[in-house]
Amino acid sequence: MHERLKQLRLSANLSQAELAERIGKGGYNEKIIESIETGNRNIGLNLLEDWAKGCGYDLSIEFVKK
Repeated sequence: MHERLKQLRLSANLSQAELAERIGKGGYNEKIIESIETGNRNIGLNLLEDWAKGCGYDLSIEFVKK
């Protein structure tokens, strides 16, 4: 998941600091973005949605039957 989040940010041509500024709530900063992208910090659903929106995407979650 953390690699996908990094790819999403890079595809939006955003630095970690720029994404943190776009998310803009909850005290997120460049260091927190970095720790999420390296897999050293978990991400909740609310921040996942904010991350997607900050990168110009909508979040869609799909359940797929096995």
